[in-house]
Amino acid sequence: MRFNKIICFINIIKPYAISIVDTAGAFTKKELLKVAPFFDKSLDVSIGLGFHSHNNLNLSLENSL
Repeated sequence: MRFNKIICFINIIKPYAISIVDTAGAFTKKELLKVAPFFDKSLDVSIGLGFHSHNNLNLSLENSL
């Protein structure tokens, strides 16, 4: 997956947390359930994971749940 290099860098700098941001508000539930677990499994356990969505397609509530 293309996020491997990004996650390696994040694990090196060890921020308090990172967020997956759906800027266009176009993430479907299926896409989010593919990306979020990958980050959750790959990030150092000390790094929190958040999700910030925009409601352009009225998917924000469904994806947040």
